[in-house]
Amino acid sequence: MYQSLQQPFFTRLGQALIQADLVAFGNGVTDTERLSNRIHTEIASQFIGACAHLAGYNFVASTVLPSLASLRDFSVSVAKDSKSILQEATQAQRLGVPKYSLLEKRGEAHDATFIVQAEVPSGKKACGEARSKKLAEQEAAGALLRLLFPRLADQRSIPVAPATDIPKLANAIEKLPNDVELRALAGSLSLPTWATKLLGLAFVHCSYPEVRQTPTFGRSNKLLAFLGSFVLQWAIRDFIIRTSTIEDIQETGGLANRSAALSNQDAFEQICKKVLPKDACLVGHGEKSLRASIIGEFFQSFMAVVFLAREQSITSSLELLKRIPDLDHYLRSNLATQKTRDNTLSPKTLLNERCQAIGVSVRYETKSSVGDTVYVKPAVCFQSPVTEKDLCIVFPEKTYLAHEFEGNRSVESQCARTLLSEFNILVGAYSLNAEHPSFGSYKSIRKWFSTHLVKTFQTVNKEKFGIWLKRMGQTDVLGLDSASKGNFQSFHGILSGLLIEADGGEDNDFSSFYDLFAQAGRESRQQILVKFLVEYLDRLQALLNQLDPLSVEKPFQEYEEFRKLTEFATAFKLRGRAICSVDVSDLKEQVEIIFRRRRFRVESLIPVGAVIQEPQGSHLALIDLLTRLLESLGNNEGIIQFCCMDFYLRLSISVRTHTPIDLEKHFLNNPVWCALNELLPITSVTDSGLTIELLIPSLPSTRLDSIVWQCWGAYHQMEELDSRAYDSIAATLHDMKNELLAFSDAAQRARIASEMRARYSLAADGSRHIDAAKEKISGIRSLARSSVSLEIAPLELGSFIRSVVSETWALVPEGIAFIPPGISGKFVLWSSESGLRSVLSNLLRNAVEASGSEGKVAFEYLVDPTEKTVTFEITDSSSGFTDQQLAALNSGLALESSKKSGQGIGLLTVLVIMKELHGRIRFERMSPGGSRVFFDLPSLEPAVSNAAGEDEVAVTDVAEFEKVMLE
Repeated sequence: MYQSLQQPFFTRLGQALIQADLVAFGNGVTDTERLSNRIHTEIASQFIGACAHLAGYNFVASTVLPSLASLRDFSVSVAKDSKSILQEATQAQRLGVPKYSLLEKRGEAHDATFIVQAEVPSGKKACGEARSKKLAEQEAAGALLRLLFPRLADQRSIPVAPATDIPKLANAIEKLPNDVELRALAGSLSLPTWATKLLGLAFVHCSYPEVRQTPTFGRSNKLLAFLGSFVLQWAIRDFIIRTSTIEDIQETGGLANRSAALSNQDAFEQICKKVLPKDACLVGHGEKSLRASIIGEFFQSFMAVVFLAREQSITSSLELLKRIPDLDHYLRSNLATQKTRDNTLSPKTLLNERCQAIGVSVRYETKSSVGDTVYVKPAVCFQSPVTEKDLCIVFPEKTYLAHEFEGNRSVESQCARTLLSEFNILVGAYSLNAEHPSFGSYKSIRKWFSTHLVKTFQTVNKEKFGIWLKRMGQTDVLGLDSASKGNFQSFHGILSGLLIEADGGEDNDFSSFYDLFAQAGRESRQQILVKFLVEYLDRLQALLNQLDPLSVEKPFQEYEEFRKLTEFATAFKLRGRAICSVDVSDLKEQVEIIFRRRRFRVESLIPVGAVIQEPQGSHLALIDLLTRLLESLGNNEGIIQFCCMDFYLRLSISVRTHTPIDLEKHFLNNPVWCALNELLPITSVTDSGLTIELLIPSLPSTRLDSIVWQCWGAYHQMEELDSRAYDSIAATLHDMKNELLAFSDAAQRARIASEMRARYSLAADGSRHIDAAKEKISGIRSLARSSVSLEIAPLELGSFIRSVVSETWALVPEGIAFIPPGISGKFVLWSSESGLRSVLSNLLRNAVEASGSEGKVAFEYLVDPTEKTVTFEITDSSSGFTDQQLAALNSGLALESSKKSGQGIGLLTVLVIMKELHGRIRFERMSPGGSRVFFDLPSLEPAVSNAAGEDEVAVTDVAEFEKVMLE
């Protein structure tokens, strides 16, 4: 009855909302979808949920639903379904057996619609559509029944007459044997008198024979248990929504999974036993004990009675749960512990998710016997598309008494829980100790998973790397998490172990591995160095704003900010370098040249011909950084020594004596150390007071070490465009240093100048250098921020264009004619406002400057709702790009600045941001003269408006909401 009423009721409600013009559809929704029962049902469900959340259950049940779709307008089917009635009728009339065939399946697997045709041998046919094949067959059978036997079809349903007088129905129930035991419980729950009889029926099992049939509720708790199951489900979900944030719900697997995790039958059984008075449960003599399923029915029935007793005043589940303190405490305490998906999802679901993330499917093959004693043989099989054989893990046989056996699913959940506890070991993310009790079997399992992973990433399409990486998330499969945290030792252990167990031979091609790690690095790079730089530039700009050439107290070289400037320039130059091979003898010679005027002797104990892997110049920068630290501590002479320890380069600097220093803490905010620690990487640092010793894994001794190091390098190596951006930042920082040195010189000369005219002239010169440095700060900050992930958010296009045009007018001189775009339509672009503003500002500024003192600059944009893109176009009347410039720009290369003091940062910023926003930019030369720049951005949507043509505003006032709904 419920199922046959649910679909038409929700369909009618959805149709009513659409007819009232309360529903807005996106452009992608077809007319067929707008008319489908599925869409109507979804709209109705969302509407009811929103109303209940804002105005409460009672208002929705008593006011909203009756006004939109009264139950009296519906009918429900009798016991037999359409297929059964059709088959009986066709056989009685000797028309043959109906046949059902699937005509079409539309939509994705999780949201499919099935169209089924029912046909009898005479040729008569009809179709049905539903969310499952089984329901679609019922719909088709019903349609064919109406076609062949209209009278039978009419007799299949009865009208619905809602029973509203629950107290009257409850009072009609005879006095039950458990009445006395339940009076105290009813009193503790503050239930009305009539609810005591209903509570008595709630604890009558269907096996108990001594209760007479009652109107509506029957002779046992079956109907109440059915209602209570929905009450419990609603109460838990409503409780989660009202006590959790959206972020918490999403992070723990969604509302359904979190609700399922709280619906713990064992916990409900304990609550029920605690709440129930002794001897209140009435069961038949055939039931030897209260099984868990029976207690579950009692608990559901109990929830139904409490709900019916308070239905007229309930607004949310929180009020209902207050009446049942034990249940309320259980939900609140367990909800607090559900902070991750691991605490929420079932073991089988979690295992499936983790295996799917690495391209493995899971199949359970559990065999169980039938009888008083149940013998269960569980097995879990893993399938891979790239391995020759499947992996089958057979668990020890388990024995259960028949009444204790909860089914194969329970056993499979235990197996999944066991595998999850060891999953990281099985897939090679954790090391396997030789003393592990299951070392032998685990080793063969690891070999299978290792073979699968290596073969998968050797054969998978590069375009699909992003999908794989998104699936794997923050796991340490392949050592990705270790790479992101800069832990080379863990990374080396995981990846080398994986390759060894997968028999990665000498002839294997690992180029796809390097591509995978390069993409992983691009997607997870945290850009700590950029963060440090932006913070430093803010401090530097604040200092420059305070400097006055005539009152500065000391040379700028003595400020801490000046020293940091050189460090950042060095760090960004190193960070943008490509990885190369350096002969140890050449490295020793380079160090000797650098230290020839300093009293440090260089020694190498590494065999001649050994080769070091490094980003160019990294070891030299590290040695220079350490020796300068020692010199600042009064140690001006010592020994720099290189030696080999396995695949590590051991770098030691020995001096007479000094107070030991915690180098990690000392260099915590040093940008050079930050860059080197990530690139080389430095895996161990010790300071004994006589020797500073570092271990750097830059001497791969085997091909396996070399593969691992190249994977590490690929992860941390930057793309060519980002590398050029870092080089440009380094060059601009050096130019800024020169500007500040020039300021310091001019300020010093101004202070000692005897003539007032010369003094103010030098002060003005110093101010110009400060202004030039500030301008460079602005350019560097823009470029640095563009090289990190931009924040994507909905952007109202019309308002944004108006603000850009307003800013541009301030840049346009009198001789330039600026033609702004016309604003038409309301559209939302999912993009980065700061990034897009930077792109347009740079391009418009360049166009204005290129046009000279007289000319024209036009700015236009074009939206394409079909392709969901927007195209921006900027044209000018300049001389245009040369062929060489066009070739460079359209291949992604920034140009050298045409300005005397420029570094080409503006165009480089544009190119970097375009890459981050997944945009396409093109540069053209127009005929007979002028330049044209245009670029496309995806993710354009029409702005959603309400019936009045205004932007939608969420109703937050409950009283106002109720007033609107009543109208």
